Amino acid sequence: YDTDGWEPVIDLGAHPTETFYNLQPEVGHVAESIARPISVHTLDDGTTVADFGKVIPASVIIHFPNGVAGTRLTIQEGYELNDDGTINTSIQSTQHTNMTYVYVMKDGPQTYEAWSYLGFRYVSVPAEAGPLTQDSFEATVFHAEVVSGRASSLDTSDEMLNRVFELMQRSALYSTQNQFVDTPTREKGQFLV
Repeated sequence: YDTDGWEPVIDLGAHPTETFYNLQPEVGHVAESIARPISVHTLDDGTTVADFGKVIPASVIIHFPNGVAGTRLTIQEGYELNDDGTINTSIQSTQHTNMTYVYVMKDGPQTYEAWSYLGFRYVSVPAEAGPLTQDSFEATVFHAEVVSGRASSLDTSDEMLNRVFELMQRSALYSTQNQFVDTPTREKGQFLV
């Protein structure tokens, strides 16, 4: 371990001790960052599916280059894909949450921004939207603010331990948005149905 900069612990003495008042709570804020998909595929029926690589708590943004006024699009988000490449919308996969947004296009170039956020990995847009590319998609990710200089890291010779640390670090980053949430989908589901 690199112990440079560490401060020694404070020894209060043997139990019981007097009340210790020097605890400094760390109050975090919700921060935002932009994520981009790692890949985009077009299915046989023309549906475009964007894969963000991992589940993120985010608001999807889609840039449409050539909208046609009145075209109604059902945008689907989800955690898993079916064997045919479509998003799994079963209640087990979506945690009983309707993970769709409906958007009506206008003529010409336009940008759709979801009005709320959910946890998702995949986003699909029907063929009626026209051809879309990886540059057509992005997402505003909501996560706990990491105080400057306070980010943690761990690198060991044990790959499993490194992966467990990454899982815990990711959980702390994405699951504490002013309060602990096990998933933004299930936490908000009962209010959005």
